[in-house]
Amino acid sequence: MNSRNLLFGAALAFGLAACGGSSGRAIGPDGPPGRDNPTTEPTPKALLELESFGSCGEFRDYYAQALAQDFLTAFQPCWGCEVALATGAPSPAASDRDGTLAAGTAEDAPNSPPRTVTQTNTQEQGVDEADLIEADPDTGDFYLISQLTRELLVIDSLPAEAMSIRARVRLDTDKFPNGLYLDAQNDRLVVVAGGGGVFYAGAGPTDDGAAESSFAPGGFFGSELLFYDVSNPFAPVLTNRFVTEGFTVDSRRIDDRVHLVTQFGFGLPRALQQDDSFFRLVYEDYQRAAAAEDEPEVQRLSTEIRQRIANAVDVASLDELLPSQGVGGTAMQPLACEAIYRPDVNERLGLIMITSVDTDGNNPATVGTINNAWQIYASRDSVFLVQTSGGWWFRDSQTQQTAIYEFDVGSGPARPVGLGLVDGWVNGSYSLSDFESHLRLVTT
Repeated sequence: MNSRNLLFGAALAFGLAACGGSSGRAIGPDGPPGRDNPTTEPTPKALLELESFGSCGEFRDYYAQALAQDFLTAFQPCWGCEVALATGAPSPAASDRDGTLAAGTAEDAPNSPPRTVTQTNTQEQGVDEADLIEADPDTGDFYLISQLTRELLVIDSLPAEAMSIRARVRLDTDKFPNGLYLDAQNDRLVVVAGGGGVFYAGAGPTDDGAAESSFAPGGFFGSELLFYDVSNPFAPVLTNRFVTEGFTVDSRRIDDRVHLVTQFGFGLPRALQQDDSFFRLVYEDYQRAAAAEDEPEVQRLSTEIRQRIANAVDVASLDELLPSQGVGGTAMQPLACEAIYRPDVNERLGLIMITSVDTDGNNPATVGTINNAWQIYASRDSVFLVQTSGGWWFRDSQTQQTAIYEFDVGSGPARPVGLGLVDGWVNGSYSLSDFESHLRLVTT
């Protein structure tokens, strides 16, 4: 991967002793240990470099190894735990409430001089962030989402004392609307809808040892982009949609291109989801041997668990293992194995996808990367995935680090072009700033 020259500024926040040694070093009565005797170890940057899978066979091998690693380490996912996702309330019938704001018609538009309004605040100039309300800079019309009723409202906002609703449109989605983008220059509006939260697929044992019900891969809300033509603000028209099996992490709009970042939780193949003997093997036999520190038995059972998982992954179809997506009502298709990148470090088995698509829904392109980032930052040319070492913390000795992956975005699919690695963790997107081709950041 061609690495961009990323500069990480030396502005560092101090770790607090009250946080249980969050500075990454154990402090004893004689002060911090010397460099020749560290209590924590960093991950070499070379292990975090990305490379794409050369084939679906390589992907299956990685999938099976990483999934087994989840079961065989002390940090195990909460198999079978339900995830609380905000879904919103049932959509009531649209009404004018108290009658103050009445839906208008084209004939109601006043003959007034041209009006201009300011638009939303953004962290970076030219990089739009999803909002619940957007303003047309030329007409003063407001476009807003009613999350409770899952509606899109177009409001004639000026003058304020005569504010009125131009249009009210029911959003054609069962997902939670969480933001929108207005491409005023092209009279296009994009609604972002989808669930959010940590997701782990799979199943877990009940008290009697049987496997309880589980989520299958993709068995959650997923995300959607709804594309509207708003050339007539009195009658917005849904023209296209993009659907993906991944919960929404974040998104940005740069010019006439939307970049949607989603995460997909890889899970157990269906062949194992209801296999009681597999869960007894993992949660009873293996745990018992580990507790007794019976190393020969631990090794034997580890080998059996890895083989059982590898066999199940081997016979699973790709659309069972990989997230699917579709545009304009076409059949959902799994993401191509060759469109997925991975590091060499042991990673929790999560997939981040960056989908880039025009604001009318055309020219979609998606890349995926084995990654557990939960925050992003974007500049005019790039989307950065910010992943703390919590995403690859299989080692007890792992020090706190943050990996920042840069993806170049443009008219086609995003491309990985840079990697930076720093000590400490990044608190949020406002801890990063792209300035004159250098990425500056603050860690804690």
